[in-house]
Order: sequence, then C-alpha cells, then structure tokens
Amino acid sequence: MRFPELLALRHSSHLCISPSGNACAFLVHTPSQAENNYVSQIFISDYSRTSPIGSPGVTSFAWMDENTLVIARPICGGTAFFSLSIVDGTERPFAHVDLTAAAIAGVINGNLLISAQCHIGPEKDRGNNYWTILDELPIWKDDMGYCSKIRHKLFLCTSDGTIQCISPDKMDVRLISIDQSRVVYTGHTPNVLNRATDEIRCWDGADHFLYKSSDEITQIALGSNVVFFSAISSDQEAGTAPVIEQLPVAGGPAQIICSPELAIGNYVISDVGSCGKIFTANGDTLYFVATQNGCSQIYKLSPNLELVCLTSTMGSIDQLDVQSAHIVFAGLRGTNCHEVYYLNNNEEINISLLHKEGEIPYRPMTSIQHEGIQGWVLREEAEDQSCPAVILLHDGPQQAFGEVYHFGMQLLAQSGYEVLFVNLPGSIGYGNEYATLGGHWGEKDCDVLLQFLEFVLTVYPEIDPSRLAIMGTGYGAYLASLATSKTNCFAAAICDGTISNCISMEATSDHGLTFSAKQMKANSYTQPEKLWERSPLSRIASMKTPTLILHGEDDRSSHLSQGYMLFTALKVHNIPTRMCIFQGENHNLSSNGTLAARDRYFSEVIQWLSVYL
Repeated sequence: MRFPELLALRHSSHLCISPSGNACAFLVHTPSQAENNYVSQIFISDYSRTSPIGSPGVTSFAWMDENTLVIARPICGGTAFFSLSIVDGTERPFAHVDLTAAAIAGVINGNLLISAQCHIGPEKDRGNNYWTILDELPIWKDDMGYCSKIRHKLFLCTSDGTIQCISPDKMDVRLISIDQSRVVYTGHTPNVLNRATDEIRCWDGADHFLYKSSDEITQIALGSNVVFFSAISSDQEAGTAPVIEQLPVAGGPAQIICSPELAIGNYVISDVGSCGKIFTANGDTLYFVATQNGCSQIYKLSPNLELVCLTSTMGSIDQLDVQSAHIVFAGLRGTNCHEVYYLNNNEEINISLLHKEGEIPYRPMTSIQHEGIQGWVLREEAEDQSCPAVILLHDGPQQAFGEVYHFGMQLLAQSGYEVLFVNLPGSIGYGNEYATLGGHWGEKDCDVLLQFLEFVLTVYPEIDPSRLAIMGTGYGAYLASLATSKTNCFAAAICDGTISNCISMEATSDHGLTFSAKQMKANSYTQPEKLWERSPLSRIASMKTPTLILHGEDDRSSHLSQGYMLFTALKVHNIPTRMCIFQGENHNLSSNGTLAARDRYFSEVIQWLSVYL
C-alpha cells in the first residue's frame, strides 16, 4: 500500500449497554490488508476496563441478559446465531435462519428480533441472475443495489430457528426501537409516484397501529410510556430542522413537545467512523445527538421538557446509548480519531483506546471566520513561503465540516498542501435559513465560496494563488465543477461521485425525485430548462480547469453516468481530464471503500495534484 496509515484506522459500531447498565459492548472494525476489508470483533467494557471477547467475524449482536450476548455470523445461504458468554467467552449455537443479511435488532422475552431484506414478489426470486424486474420506485439504493419489490422486514426468531414476520408484508421498515418486551418501528410502503405516509407501529405479542403521518419521520425512540420521534413536514425545505413529537404507547394523538431548530443527527463530515443510533430514551427522558456550529453534541430532554446539552468538547458523535445512569457514545472528539467514551458528570472518558498516541499523524486546524461564514485551514508547518492549497467541499449540501480527524485532509497536509474547508450556505447546523438553498444550487453557495477563498488568500499570504485546487464529493463535486466555469483561479479540480446533469439525476439517483422536488424546486418533465441551467454541463464551454474524476461503479446516489457525461464533455472541449472508476464501490468510496480502493483513490488525488500544482 502506498498509504499504510489506512491500516491503523479502526472504528466501532453497534454500541449497546447491558440491561442493568453495568457494562457495554461494541464491535471494533480493524483494517486487514490480506482480506482487503475490515475484521470485526466484540469488545466488552465495564467503563474502567475494556477487552475483546469471542472470535472475529460477528456482524451484529444484542444482550440476552447481563452475562450473555447473542451474536450473528453469516453462513452460506443464511445467518447463524450463537449465545456468547461474557464471563468465559464460550459460544453455543442458538438458531439458524435461511435469511441473508439478517441483523439482530434486539431480544424480546428471550426471542431474537431480527431484520432482513426480503423479496415480496415471485418475480424477485434471485434464483436466476440473468435479469432483474423493476416495477416500482425507487429502483435502487446506494450500498444495496436494486430495491424494487425488496423490503426490510422484522422477524421474531425462537431458539429452534422458527421465524415469524411481525411487520406488514409490503412495509419497508426504516427505524426500530425496543425494550425487553416490545418493539416500536416506523416504515412506509413505496409508491409509484410519491413517498407514502410513514406509519408508527408497536409489537408486544400482537401488532398495534399507533400513528400515520404525511411527514417524514427521521428518528424514533421507545420510552416507558411514550414513543418519541422527530419529523420533518413533507412541504418543508431540504435542510429544515425537525420537530420532536411524542405519542402514548397505549394509543392516542401525537403532540409536538420541542421545536429547538437543532439539526438532529450527526452531520459532521469525516472519512473515518460509522453511523449508529443517535436517538434513544431512558424511561421517559429523551437523549439525542444534534449538530450545531460545526460539531455535534448530546442533548437531554426531560419529562418537564427542559432541554440541556450534556457535552462540550469540539468534535462529532455518531453513536449513543443510555441505560439507567450510564451514557456511552462514540465519535471523534478533539484531536482523537474514532473512539468510544463514557460520560461521567460531563467528563468524556475514553474507554476504547483504539488508537495509540502518535499512531495517527494529526495536524491541528485553525478556525477562520469571514462575514458569518465558518471555515478552517489545516497545514503542515513548513518554511516554504509559496505553498499550494486545496479547498475541500462537502457532500449534501446538508452536511457540515468540523474540527474532527479526516484522513484525506491530513494526508493532503502531510503531502505539503494547505487544506481549506468551509461550511457554505446550505450546510447544516447554522439554522434553517442558512441550511436551505431554495433550489438555487450554484448561486449564493458558489459566490460565498469565491469570496471566502479571496479572503483566505489575504490572511495567508504564503498560499500561492497560482497553485490552487478545488475538490469535492457529490454536491461538493457539483459545486467544484461549477466553480471552474465561473473562475479560472483553480489550477486543478477533483470531482468524486459528481453531479453533472440535473435532468438525468432525477431518473438515475436513489433520491432522484426528492433531489428534483426539494433540492432543485423543479422536475425534468415540466421544467427541464430549470434543471439544465443548474447543471455544470450547461456551462462546459466556460470550463478550462484540468479535472480528475473519481467514481464508484456501483454509486447509486450520483450514478456513474454523471461522471461519464462530465468526462466526455471535458474531453470534447480539450480540457485535460482523467477518470478513475472503482469496481464494486459506491458513493461512500473515500470513507467506506475497501482498503485497496481507498489507497488507489488517494494515490490518484496526490498524483493529479503533483502534476498541476
């Protein structure tokens, strides 16, 4: 590998506290060059000591009781479940099911609650791989492939392997929250034209319908007597913060209990770590993660509706669990890479120690404020008074940069480039007005980008204005290519998973209809001219910047055709262009791709910059 540092980037997932709260468990994913993938193993912590247990290869788990976990391992044609003693590490067979991609969602009265992708029509039988039938929208999803007539379903599994489906046959289950005797979940039935209404249902031995909403339900948590959920109205702008509602588990109307204009979730960008549960209840107190001003923190909403922020360290939090008086979370805090923490009287105690001190090179970031716009510069200290620089643009646009470890940024700084990054209009965590572009991609966001860059060049005179590059992923790649049509100040551009044609984006993206309706405020059937004028391809005659295009072949968010079209247009106009296609990789290539793919990805980036900067 050209960048062996990738082999040191471990991360955790499936963070979960035991029923009494005396311990927590989580999966640790360790890079393996030999397998070109990550090897996962369970770790147990009593908040003072943490150690691995069992053998590698676990894909999911749940607490059976205080001393026992039930774990899942994939086998040919199905999934095998085992009980794992945390006392002596012994494994015993529990059950086997003929469901692939089956994940343990929890344990209810000693039985497993599992979720799995299932076909709901005979024509979707994968016994014959020569064709795929599509007869509903959406047709596919990133990291999943074709999803027409495929549903996420919930099953109850007994120790003899008997399974019972407990969710409606045609529902696609999206969010789950359980206690030891029941589960609440939300999902919808895909519709040909529009997203169907979300439902909230409860299973406690029998199925109960609780609530139907035309709003998009984004999070759910089961309390003692109520169900908490966050929701965004279907007619609100993309980027609008959700409200928090609750409804009685026994049935009754939902009511809004909090509208804090907080972006609930972790939207802080990094290329290490993993997403998990960030919305949970302990009794009838709600705990959740929200993003604000380039960092994410834990908030507590008490039954008296008092909202309190419990953490304060700069960084991000991508997993959370609460049980009794114990709070654990995982993320990137301060200068650390991904770790698991125990929150004790507002003190964040690292209980995972996945990275040794000095194992991961880290260059500090300096905050830059310009006319209310928050940005940063990351650089390698050097005596060179004429430095090249790269400005990075995040995906979304409803995401955000922050002061967290980012391998790609650190690598660029280590390679001699000053790295600039900024939360432009459209970014999450600065209020609803800032996060909503109103369909006008490439206008105010691009103008602010160029103004910010001009300001940075006055603050850091060591940056050589003739040696600037611009780089982005998804929306960031869209904005990068569009910016090269408005200015010739960039000597190089790098577009990862780009968007080049907003008309075809509607039909090929896994969020195509939402992209057009919410992000662009137009559609390709009645207003194609609006989508075309927002498309970088419409401005190809103005582009002069040498451009590297990186694209996952299985990218279903920004389909591979988006990269092909930009590559072809630049070639036709005699612009130096190179395209690297990564087989088997999706839209999250740079952060979740295989080790070999990520190594080649960064090799392509460094090589392109060395030629043109």
